[in-house]
Amino acid sequence: MKGGRAATTTMGERLRFEAVSAERGGRLLLHDIDFTVEPGEIVGLAGRNGVGKTTLLQLASGAFAPAAGRVLIGESPVRSLARRAIARRIALVPQDLHVPFPFRAGELV
Repeated sequence: MKGGRAATTTMGERLRFEAVSAERGGRLLLHDIDFTVEPGEIVGLAGRNGVGKTTLLQLASGAFAPAAGRVLIGESPVRSLARRAIARRIALVPQDLHVPFPFRAGELV
C-alpha cells in the first residue's frame, strides 16, 4: 500500500471515532470524523500528503488527543488506557519504519 497506512484491532473490541476533530498549531486537520473499525477488520488509509492519515492513526493510538469528539477502544476512551493496553489492542503499520536491527518482515510483525 504505497503512500498509505494500515490499522487493525484485536481482542474483540471495536475502534470507534465519534465526531472527532483534530487541530495542531491552530490549524484544523480533521473535522467531524465518524467511523468504526470492527474486531479483526483491516483498514487501509490512502491519500495524498497532508490529508490526515498520520493524524488519524495518532488519534487511534492515543498519541494525539482529539480537539473534539471521542476515540474509543471498546467502551474505553483511548487516552484513558495505558500504552501497554493500547498496544495489545491496536496494531499500526507505518509507511516508513526504521528498525535499527536486521529483522525480517515476519519477525518484525
